[in-house]
Amino acid sequence: MNDTTLLQAIYVSRATPDFAASSIHALLTGWRANNAALNVTGILFYYRNSFLQVLEGPGTGVRKQLDIFLDDGRHADIAVLTTESVPAKLFGEWSMGYVDADAAGNLVDEYVTPGVACPLLALSASDAKRMLAFFRTVAGG
Repeated sequence: MNDTTLLQAIYVSRATPDFAASSIHALLTGWRANNAALNVTGILFYYRNSFLQVLEGPGTGVRKQLDIFLDDGRHADIAVLTTESVPAKLFGEWSMGYVDADAAGNLVDEYVTPGVACPLLALSASDAKRMLAFFRTVAGG
């Protein structure tokens, strides 16, 4: 896989006690700048103390950003659901879109297992992709 190949990585994780949900908007500013510098785009979901994130772009940039998140102490129980070449970006216009899925509530509940403490961690790669496609459609893409 060369650097011109578009790579898409999807991962889930659990927020650690060190993470404050109220800090997401401030953190997004830095994440968006880092992604833009690497031509990486994507979206981040936060739902019931868990994350789902998609990173898309040149392989080197995606791997660099993914490594940063894998080393971030605010994430635990990290699972990379898929890393694959894609023909086009799904979230190409967003350096880092954000969905506060706690606020979206019922829209997310269709895709997650009820009663699980960190529901996004239980997503399969196919369920994550279905959920992402749905939210991409809702966002007008």
